[in-house]
Amino acid sequence: MYPKSNWQNAIYCMHDRHFADLHAFLQNAAALWFYNRKVFVNDLNVLRIDLPIPLKFVQAALTVFGLFAHSPIVFGDDITRMAPERLSMLKRLLPRTEGGAAPVDFFTRTADEGGCHLLKKFIRTDWDEYLLLGAFNTAPGASAYEEKLDFARLGLDESKAWRVFEFWNGEYVGTFRGGFSVNVPPGECRLYRISAARPHPWLISTDMHIEQGRAEIKTLRWDEATRTLSGVATRPAGETGNLFFLMPRDLYLPENYPVNTMKEVIDMQTVMSYRIDFVNSEEHFEFRFEKKDNDLLAHKGWLPYMTESEWLEYLKEHPLPGGRVIE
Repeated sequence: MYPKSNWQNAIYCMHDRHFADLHAFLQNAAALWFYNRKVFVNDLNVLRIDLPIPLKFVQAALTVFGLFAHSPIVFGDDITRMAPERLSMLKRLLPRTEGGAAPVDFFTRTADEGGCHLLKKFIRTDWDEYLLLGAFNTAPGASAYEEKLDFARLGLDESKAWRVFEFWNGEYVGTFRGGFSVNVPPGECRLYRISAARPHPWLISTDMHIEQGRAEIKTLRWDEATRTLSGVATRPAGETGNLFFLMPRDLYLPENYPVNTMKEVIDMQTVMSYRIDFVNSEEHFEFRFEKKDNDLLAHKGWLPYMTESEWLEYLKEHPLPGGRVIE
């Protein structure tokens, strides 16, 4: 506080070399991950995300705290007075789970080259296994960070197809085999959820928690005989949130379901979003799908093809961009 603080009239700062330095924070977390709780305890520090802190800084800080879930959080904001949108973002770190992230590229770049850009964390539940990947571009004066990431380098089976969803933009990025490309503007981050491609509808993300499933999905089950996807979600009563699923091309939902659907025309996958209002701390959800009776993809003249078979023939001469595949 004034007059002792060298900032004199502020309680927080941005772009300081010692305080609120997101790049140093990320590099320290990456460098000490294998010592933490083995040789000594190196918990993360105070978290502040309320206005007027820039949104891209908030997203990156939340991503680091979320990936190092074994670390307690010291809240630096007055949560009784926080901007509602920032309080909602803070809740995505709760409840705390367990485990920490490991750097992917810590020994591949010098400090002058930006140091660590990638943190990964495997998530295992009773109903699924998937990978969280944080991609950061925090070095001062950096240009855009672009790289093709091989799945084998991330510890995934490169022969399999994987669904990729980006958390902060709420975007289904695509289905890939072998690897996929990241592009992160200066000062920003991306948080990818990478899960195995399945031939039936399945969860690809949520917007309720950084880990996108482990903390807020208690059960998830697909019944092939009845073509039914069901599960139980949990959050405190009074909260709301959205689940995101991917639906195969040969299925559809009857109109009585309160679900938003979006066709991704690049690979003809359908993304579903379903909002849950938690009247109780646990809410059951269930969707029964029906089989399409034709392979029509578009009306004549809309696209260079009308049916799925014509589309697959078209792809032989016009492969999907960016290494995406059809599954």
